[in-house]
Amino acid sequence: MIQWVQIAVGVGALIVIYAWLSVFQRTGRASGTVTKIVTRVICRQLSPVPVITFTVEEKKYSFQPSLVVIGEATQRRIGAKVAVAYNPSNPNEAEIATWYRLYLPPVVVTALYAGSCMRICAPEDKRGGPR
Repeated sequence: MIQWVQIAVGVGALIVIYAWLSVFQRTGRASGTVTKIVTRVICRQLSPVPVITFTVEEKKYSFQPSLVVIGEATQRRIGAKVAVAYNPSNPNEAEIATWYRLYLPPVVVTALYAGSCMRICAPEDKRGGPR
C-alpha cells in the first residue's frame, strides 16, 4: 500500500519540476515598455503594479509581473524600458527578466521541498522523534 509520505513526496516533486519548467520555457527575450500602472491587492493592501507591453513578430502582448516587489512601480515610470523573458510558444507567459523574478520562485520551491523531504524521511531516534 502506498503511504501518504510517498504521495506527498511525489506531488512535491511534480511541483518542483513544474516550477523549473516554467523558467526554462521562457527562453524568448524582448524589450518591453511600462505602459501603465494599475493597483492590485497584495497582502491585504492596494499596491501599484506596472503593466508591461512588448512586441513579438509585430504582435503586442501585455502582462503584469507575477512577483510584485513593494515600491517597484514607483521606480518604474510609464515609458520605462524593461527586459522581458517570455515563452516563445505562448508569449502571454511573460515576466520581467531579472534573476529574482525568473529563478527565485523555483529555488524557494526546491528548497522547501528538499527541507520537507529531509524532515519526513529523517530516521527516528530511540525516543520516537526525528533526529
